[in-house]
Formats: sequence, C-alpha cells, structure tokens
Amino acid sequence: LTLADKSAVAHPVDRVPDHVQVHPKGTHVTFSVGGGNRSEIAVMAIDGGPVRVLTQNRVRDRYPRFDATGDRVWYETLDDDPNFPKGRTVAFPASVPFTP
Repeated sequence: LTLADKSAVAHPVDRVPDHVQVHPKGTHVTFSVGGGNRSEIAVMAIDGGPVRVLTQNRVRDRYPRFDATGDRVWYETLDDDPNFPKGRTVAFPASVPFTP
C-alpha cells in the first residue's frame, strides 16, 4: 500500500491509513494506521517524505487531529476496561507534540 504526495510520488505504508487530517498550515497530514487491537498515529509531509509514526504502544490510538496551532496531535486512546476486560473498553484523550 502507498500514499501519494501532491507531486504523485508514492510512499509505501505497511498499514491502511484512516481518519486523515491536514495540518493547519497545509504542510502535513496525520492519520491512524493499523486496526484491530492495535493502531498508531502517524504523520507525513504533503510534499513527500517518509511516514513517521508518532505513537507506538499496545493500545488503539485513533481519530488524530492537529490542534489549532499545529504543534500537537490529539487523538483518542482506547484500551480494555480493567474492571470488565472481556467486553468493555475505556477511551480517553491523549496528545503528542508535533514538529515538522
């Protein structure tokens, strides 16, 4: 699977991107990759370059959004509920700093 930048140059990704959002200055996109019990938040420059994974953990990170300044990527983290591990999940907001 590949993502194409605005020059139509292909950049390989090993997972299907989802929930894509453009940086406020139009320079990058953020998206979630993966699925099932594990997904991560990634970014890529609009004009090309490698896919950079911002999160790497055991939980599901999804729905990334740049903040208004573009300095942070906010997302939802989803994990098993420790009180009901066989059927319920717990979601909470999280963020990581972003520098181009």
